[in-house]
Amino acid sequence: MHDLLLWYQHLPPMVAIAEGETVWAYPTILMLHTVGLGWLVGLNTVVALRLLGVGRRVSVAAVKEFMPWAVVGFALCAITGVIFFVSEPPTYLQNPAWWPKVVCLAIAGVNAFVFETGFGRQVADLRARSEEHTSELQSHSFI
Repeated sequence: MHDLLLWYQHLPPMVAIAEGETVWAYPTILMLHTVGLGWLVGLNTVVALRLLGVGRRVSVAAVKEFMPWAVVGFALCAITGVIFFVSEPPTYLQNPAWWPKVVCLAIAGVNAFVFETGFGRQVADLRARSEEHTSELQSHSFI
């Protein structure tokens, strides 16, 4: 494993990022990583808050339309994260904060996959039926 990581670390693109003549490679990748993180966390927060009942005037189905952008954010984070890792594997492998981060990302990824493939549509349908029923009751109310 160590030999493989050293081989990756010494590939020309990785060397160019870590030690290249341009000062823009690393900051550009870091900026893309940060934008991806913002999309991923921000949009997932919007969806989670809506599922918890915040912003009831907006349908769950409408909020779920942001999820493809959250996936783009995850892809940006994954691609740029691999580039960071491959450019300096020993730095990340020896960092005690890196391992919990990777475990949390794996748990979050499995959670999102299970939710989207199993429960997401059911929750959106359930919320939509509940909102229709609530608005129907309100329309028949005398108060």
